[in-house]
Amino acid sequence: MNDAQRITAFQLISRRIAEDAALIRHWPLTGGVSASIDALELELPDGQQTRFVVRRSRDHEWKDQTEHTIEIEFNLQQALFQEGLPVAEQVLLDTTCKTLPTPFAVMKMVDGSTEVPDAKVESAMRSMAEFLLRLHQLDPERVAVPGLPAREDPVAGALVYIPDTPQWSELRQAISRWQTADVPASILHGDFWPGNIIWHNDQIAAVIDWEDAATGTPVSDIACCRAEIMAMYGPQAVTLFTDHYHSQSALDFSDQPLWDAYCGFAALATMHSWGLNPDDEAARRSSTELFVKQAADQITAQRTG
Repeated sequence: MNDAQRITAFQLISRRIAEDAALIRHWPLTGGVSASIDALELELPDGQQTRFVVRRSRDHEWKDQTEHTIEIEFNLQQALFQEGLPVAEQVLLDTTCKTLPTPFAVMKMVDGSTEVPDAKVESAMRSMAEFLLRLHQLDPERVAVPGLPAREDPVAGALVYIPDTPQWSELRQAISRWQTADVPASILHGDFWPGNIIWHNDQIAAVIDWEDAATGTPVSDIACCRAEIMAMYGPQAVTLFTDHYHSQSALDFSDQPLWDAYCGFAALATMHSWGLNPDDEAARRSSTELFVKQAADQITAQRTG
């Protein structure tokens, strides 16, 4: 779409949000890797000015979006909002591809920032663990969302990303024989990390970007977050986050090293496509390589012990 077509589309969306609403301005939001995100500022008929977010999924080389991805994401966030979880309030879903070339969802903009000051990291780790505990304790059959997929098999997934080289042959053999624990399925975010959390007044104002949501073992969400925390805040923060979750859950965590390896090696294999600047990518690779080495050491020790 050219700029004129985009403005016309956003004007149409504005009037669907509220009759006679006027589009004041729009601008792209940065930070999303697998979605196109724009902000709209509207003036409502009563003179109030308010902001909304338009989100459209897009494919990437490591992740194909289905035609239902945005619909599932919209419906899940609606359900979670009704459960009282801090997610953005959903306003509009359009899957017709008549206004924009792809399906899109509109939600209220949440004020805040994804940045966590150094002095607040410890409390942030606890808040993140507590959010996941609340999410994972929901009954997937009661909070039913049609089309929500099952989380992938971590054994098969790990073997896709772990290099088939002599350095990792022992790890690949250990994982290929791994029997995963039988854990009741929970609702999963699928990409839970600090960059998908909006903070306001040191509290979680909203958890965003639910396009990878699924059902499965909570350990997969924990592993995804552990890998990212390692890269952003270091091993002490990983321990704080993990210990706080473990202290309030009776979950079987025996598969944690497996999921750590899967998430870490998947990150290393796809990181070149994340749009990071060279220095940030190099630092993140270094910390993620340490993360996967720790997971590999645990796995081989468990399997040979």
